[in-house]
Amino acid sequence: IGAGPFVITSPWQPGTPLTLVRNDDYFGGPVPLDAVEFVDPAEPSGGGTSELAALRGGSVQVATLADPATVASARRAQPDGWSTIAHSAAMTVMNLGPVAAGMAAPATASPVVRQAVAAALDPRAIDADLTASNGLPGTELVQKGPKWGPNVPGPVSDPARAAQLVAQARAAGWNGVVRYRCDNSPAGQGRAAVVKRLLAAAGMTVEVDVTRPAAQLRDAVLRGDGSWDLVCWRAPLAGDGTALATVSAQFASTGNANPGHWRNADVDKAALDLRAARDDDASKAALKVIAEEYGKDLPFVVERAVERYVVVDPRIKGVTYSLGGVPAFDEAHRLS
Repeated sequence: IGAGPFVITSPWQPGTPLTLVRNDDYFGGPVPLDAVEFVDPAEPSGGGTSELAALRGGSVQVATLADPATVASARRAQPDGWSTIAHSAAMTVMNLGPVAAGMAAPATASPVVRQAVAAALDPRAIDADLTASNGLPGTELVQKGPKWGPNVPGPVSDPARAAQLVAQARAAGWNGVVRYRCDNSPAGQGRAAVVKRLLAAAGMTVEVDVTRPAAQLRDAVLRGDGSWDLVCWRAPLAGDGTALATVSAQFASTGNANPGHWRNADVDKAALDLRAARDDDASKAALKVIAEEYGKDLPFVVERAVERYVVVDPRIKGVTYSLGGVPAFDEAHRLS
């Protein structure tokens, strides 16, 4: 921000708007806007009706939407918005092993338990509950469409097979209990409820904890809190550089944000290949390896992709989009 078109002139306080003022020394030339203010409508679910209402009411001029029903409503009214798809943006991660000496192994360290969870979870049922079937459900690492996508199918929901696998794991000594963690937002609580229902239908006893905000939950998991078997998570993959960032941080063995402690040498090599990829074909080949290993190891179960839709007040012109569909305002200006 310091060398960009806008600068911060005073410390930002959490819970308040972030105001950036024009940088008169910007190397790119004169910046038309005096300032840009980023506001949070304080909607726990994020990307939903509050943002769209603020845009239509005139209190904001640009809004990034992610709630599927809200995106559909906005597209009908303003079809020229900017759309990006983040694949694997909602998933259930499984804890593959202890992170400290003396810590008991989680239930999901067992491949049979992981197979049972994968067979029990139905992305379409989750989507029906959370988005009234307006979302993009699917277990694929990358859904069909992008030319860099590997076109590898994900795990198949099969409740009958899930019940058989639960019985098999119980016969081997498992007590049938899984501990599920999600954040305390309305969306997180709703997600926990439907996941619990699906797992319980397969014969599992599900202990749910939805007491922490998303940031606190993420920090606890990445600090090594092993008191969970399943956790709601996001690992967005898109064709704008986020795929490499996600794979390196969350899938590679040495990644600093690998929540379930997945360790796979083929995935580690594919992460390096993805970093070295010079074209879509090379990226596709690397992601194909990762998608296939995901299907074998089941370190997580992808639930859906997420569309982010940016809408702009028609009186604002010159907004461009950087990586991930993030609006850029160095050339933005208001029509008189």
